[in-house]
Amino acid sequence: PPLTIFHARDTDAPPTDPPRDGPDLLPFLRDLRAAAFPAAPDLACAVALIYLDRACAREASCAPDAVPPLAPRTVHRLALTAFSLADRLLRAPQRDPDGGVVPPGGRPEAAVGAVVRRRYGVSPAELGAMERSMTRALAE
Repeated sequence: PPLTIFHARDTDAPPTDPPRDGPDLLPFLRDLRAAAFPAAPDLACAVALIYLDRACAREASCAPDAVPPLAPRTVHRLALTAFSLADRLLRAPQRDPDGGVVPPGGRPEAAVGAVVRRRYGVSPAELGAMERSMTRALAE
């Protein structure tokens, strides 16, 4: 069995097509926004694509924490990371009664992390590490 949905092969594709890694990107992005970032403004999608483009345009690095090159096996995780950073940039943080950060009309970050772990198999620690890598790549 695949480790995460990102490792799954598309078995529904016609036999003449080469197998694809993971789900189709557009339905994945729609699901990601609806499930993990329902309060994200429309602008978050555009900002996420800009982040994705800029981070992946950097020269490939062999450093263990570098942003990997954009490829069928990495595009979903990179898109998740870019969307998470864009959502964080565009929302005005507020505090919930328990001290967590809540976007207006949205969910606490812990709830987003739980959705990302359950639906996509990415732990909050992994997402945090991917965000730090992408942030460094964007700052270069």
